[in-house]
Amino acid sequence: MSDHPDPSDQPDPQTIADLETAMRSLPWLTREVFLAARLDAVSYAEIASRTGLTVDQVSKRMANAMAALDRELGGARTPWWRRWLRF
Repeated sequence: MSDHPDPSDQPDPQTIADLETAMRSLPWLTREVFLAARLDAVSYAEIASRTGLTVDQVSKRMANAMAALDRELGGARTPWWRRWLRF
């Protein structure tokens, strides 16, 4: 196994630009919550402690961020129950 990533696994520059634009469209705190949870693997409880939000508020911001990013990136229209139940 090589230490170098396969170039075909890398997203194209337009996808990265689209993602950056979508991320910038999020409200500041929602973006920070999303990045802490997804990139830094910070728990919802730790994010809540750091931001003064409740764990439920952190969860809601994560859901809002994912829905907004899906809309901005032109995700397929999937019924809510399929997204939640992963069918």
